[in-house]
Amino acid sequence: MKTKIGAALWLATYIFSMSSLAQDGINHRDIVYGHKDGMAMVYDVAVPSNANGAGIVFVVSGGFLSSIQQQQMISPVVSPLYEAGFTVFYLRHPSTPKYLAPEIYDALKIGMAHILENASDFGVDPSRIGTLGMSTGGLLSLLLAVDQPESANLVDGLRPSASVAYMPVTDIRPQVGNVRATPSLGFDPELAPQLSPIDFVSPEDPPILFIHGSRDQIVLPEESLTMHERLVSIGVKTELLTVDAGHELFSGEVKQLADSSAVQWFTEHLLK
Repeated sequence: MKTKIGAALWLATYIFSMSSLAQDGINHRDIVYGHKDGMAMVYDVAVPSNANGAGIVFVVSGGFLSSIQQQQMISPVVSPLYEAGFTVFYLRHPSTPKYLAPEIYDALKIGMAHILENASDFGVDPSRIGTLGMSTGGLLSLLLAVDQPESANLVDGLRPSASVAYMPVTDIRPQVGNVRATPSLGFDPELAPQLSPIDFVSPEDPPILFIHGSRDQIVLPEESLTMHERLVSIGVKTELLTVDAGHELFSGEVKQLADSSAVQWFTEHLLK
């Protein structure tokens, strides 16, 4: 993960994402799943008119930044799933620069448990929930998918049933201490295994689709490839889609391919 973050690209996509369908579709806002330092931790829920009974937990994170603005910016990633009938849970976390990655993941575990416990209130079967994220959101969504229920404090042993990770970090060890990239990486290196999805690979892991740009110089494609190969080696259902893109919001034919692949993945593993 390098210090340049593609700020110009994010700015260019901001106006488009502000008016995205997923944002407009939110009909339950600021649901409190816990508190930290006196502040509420929240998620939003978008229930589509064609809801199919399955849900997607979309981890709102980029560079460990999580905010309503970030949510609006990256919502095009999840809009196709909303359109396909999946209820979307926009899960936000305590954000950089104040909070470190271990604190962030601890908060998200509470949020995931809250969603699983209350999914039926939104017409979602808790056994038909997947996770989705991009960049650090991909890292965190993978952790929620592969962490063991006991460690993740999940309800009645429930865990996500599928996951799609866009350009995720899968081994955080080399990044620990790189506070120029994000202050949230300034944590004790001994905690790195607890925040590296590749360390949680096991035969019990749910089906995982990796989507990564071949020209990504911020999170190298090898991050997805290495974890994908390890999952294959132990018989876990997994696929790796490599597209002609960098570390960015996809557009054009690349976006169409990624969107259709994500919808197909969750349809296959959450609805059949």
